Amino acid sequence: MDFDIADMRYVVEAHNSLAPNKAKAQIDAFMLERHNSYYVSTRLSDWKHHKWITDRIPILTAVVNAHIQEQYALSVPAILSQIEGIIWEGYDYRGRVCLKEEKVRAKLLCKNGLDFLDEIAEEFFLNTVLHDFDAGQPIPELSRHAILHGFDTHYATATNSLKLILLFDYFLGAFGVVSLETSTAYHKLGCPHIQRSLSHRTVYSSHQSAQRAGKQPCKLCHPEHL
Repeated sequence: MDFDIADMRYVVEAHNSLAPNKAKAQIDAFMLERHNSYYVSTRLSDWKHHKWITDRIPILTAVVNAHIQEQYALSVPAILSQIEGIIWEGYDYRGRVCLKEEKVRAKLLCKNGLDFLDEIAEEFFLNTVLHDFDAGQPIPELSRHAILHGFDTHYATATNSLKLILLFDYFLGAFGVVSLETSTAYHKLGCPHIQRSLSHRTVYSSHQSAQRAGKQPCKLCHPEHL
């Protein structure tokens, strides 16, 4: 979302004019330069304003520090677990944790009105990060299963670390507030009122946006305190 037209043109031209391997290397290098240590640090500063993830901030600080210090063997598995953690926590999920439920909630999050970016985020998370694999077969790139179950021993790269930090940032930003179509109130995503009707909702990026649309804060979950 921080890209300007020149950035987009550079990436598209590299993709269209170079062989796949060369294009990937050039685009990866550009992305790492574009999202340098300073940029990643600013994301951490922004995350600290999200009160509902206060307990995660020490872990996220360690992730960012490890990334900046090029300790990608530490940053990658740590941020993987936090990506999944905020998906469950953001929906205030109760019950048995399973991959099918995680995919459902991830799909709901990838509906921010950002069009192609939402599609890319959903595709990347579901078909790359959550990619299944069979032991003894070639290991897919950046599969959380292969990494966290110890099969992938080549995951520790700057590119993988940055991709996951940006994905965490995307998902965190997707957790705004929610209003049901038939209601005048707005809620946190984890509110019991929303849990009963996830498919009939309007998502707002902030409680200010919901209030501008004429919605009032729920008296049960107090979304104005997000």
